Amino acid sequence: MGDMIYQEARLEEYENIGKLQANSFLDSPFLTIITDVLKKSDYYPAFVET
Repeated sequence: MGDMIYQEARLEEYENIGKLQANSFLDSPFLTIITDVLKKSDYYPAFVET
């Protein structure tokens, strides 16, 4: 396996980074329990992203 290269995120990348992180955790049991509390389950992806 090759070396990992890290770089500091640029300000214009933050929105995409947030979407990537949110999508990575949509199925997390810690977060899915929140869907019962939301008024509409359709709001769940936006909630996790926020």
